[in-house]
Amino acid sequence: MPGLRISEVAKRTQLSVDTLRYYEKIGLIPIPKKNNRGYKEYTESELRYITFIVNLKRTDMSLASIKSYIDAYKRGEITDCYQLLERHAKDVEKQIEERQSVLQTIHYKLEHFKEIDGGGKKS
Repeated sequence: MPGLRISEVAKRTQLSVDTLRYYEKIGLIPIPKKNNRGYKEYTESELRYITFIVNLKRTDMSLASIKSYIDAYKRGEITDCYQLLERHAKDVEKQIEERQSVLQTIHYKLEHFKEIDGGGKKS
């Protein structure tokens, strides 16, 4: 089965080709093997790996922290990986709590505006 071209990986991960190349350059993702025509081809396994990194990034984990996690994983330092992810999970939980609080305030304001002249809705 042929591998995935960088453009396909970019599309499936919602990253730009430039971002993927940058991640390769800084050692965040492995540089994929090239096919016989000289094009980089990613495996499904590499795609899952990149998707994991994207998910960490989407939770506002810094690239430096992601890199620390990956480096620890490569060295087999599972305890360090666990601790890093545990700290990050706590940070994400805190962010969620803060956003829930803001969302409650927004809903309160929406209810308030509904009471005033139909909430500004145009009929």
